Amino acid sequence: MNRKRRGFISTFSLLTFCVVFLSIISYSILGTKVKALAEEVSKEETEKIVYLTFDDGPTIVTKQILQVLQEEKVTGTFFVIGQLVEQNKAIAETCKRHLVNALCVHTYTHEDKIYRNIETFMEDYHKCSDALKGLTGREVPKFMRFPGGSSTTMARKPVLKEIRGEVVDKGLYYVDWNITIDDSLARNKPAEILVSKFYREFKKNKKDRIVVLMHDSYYNKTTVPALKEMIKALKDDGYVFKNFNDIDDKELKILEERGLINKHEKKLDRQVNK
Repeated sequence: MNRKRRGFISTFSLLTFCVVFLSIISYSILGTKVKALAEEVSKEETEKIVYLTFDDGPTIVTKQILQVLQEEKVTGTFFVIGQLVEQNKAIAETCKRHLVNALCVHTYTHEDKIYRNIETFMEDYHKCSDALKGLTGREVPKFMRFPGGSSTTMARKPVLKEIRGEVVDKGLYYVDWNITIDDSLARNKPAEILVSKFYREFKKNKKDRIVVLMHDSYYNKTTVPALKEMIKALKDDGYVFKNFNDIDDKELKILEERGLINKHEKKLDRQVNK
């Protein structure tokens, strides 16, 4: 009887030890997973992303900007003019070789008349898209920028509203900005003035998502030295640099919520890859 009892106690003790041991291991594994998940969520909540965007190229200034981006090991998005893609073929080829950056549609002509109606606008869009596709041999990104932005005064408001609706119905996404350096308001503004404007806007808009509007036309040579200082400031503040080839559905939703993409439209549950 005592022997049986001792055997029972030994077996019970062994089982108890196993249960406790397995519980500790399970808790440890679960705790590690929970901690990793919490860290991932925290990272997503605190991650700061900046999109450097450039309108009105490609020109000789575009080549200089590409050089700066390469030297600084950051990326950008170029909203191009289709006519310039066709006219400046050598520079356009340079853009093609730097496809670590995004090339997106801006306009074919950049003339006010494209805003006459939906038909004239979409004709201009498709001509620019075809020019880009002819350059890269790839499908054109679904992200575009209206000349003058989505609230441009180049178009009558009712017509602009219809055009925005048509763009969204075609599965496209129009991109605005929350920081501008006003480099298009005068030819070759001194770089220090552009940098000063950037710092004023950056101070007001230190958000988790920043889209910076700049220009790379023939008349924006001073944007190049200003860009170097802006990149340094953004790096020092912990921003990650992305372009509009880097957008997944989650990031798309964030940019829509921040009013940086399709800001005038009702937020719909759409997917980039549809």
